[in-house]
Amino acid sequence: MGSLHKHRGEVALEELSDDAVRSFATRFHGDVLRPPDEEYDEARRVWNGMIEKYPALVARCADVPDVVAAVTFARDHELPLAVRGGG
Repeated sequence: MGSLHKHRGEVALEELSDDAVRSFATRFHGDVLRPPDEEYDEARRVWNGMIEKYPALVARCADVPDVVAAVTFARDHELPLAVRGGG
């Protein structure tokens, strides 16, 4: 399937195998959001509205093992990684 009407997050997600994403999401305690998910657009936004990034996945870590799993997944699949925190 072509990428004519898809944003970069959807294209990046297509490059990951469904099994890899499913395996990651099942052992993850927090939320793993994909571009088609309802909460994805809100989760990907940053305070500067001029910046538009479309990640393949948004991982909302619930604990330290989630952080380790997300960093490991990004490294293993050669994905760029950005950290956003609040609190």
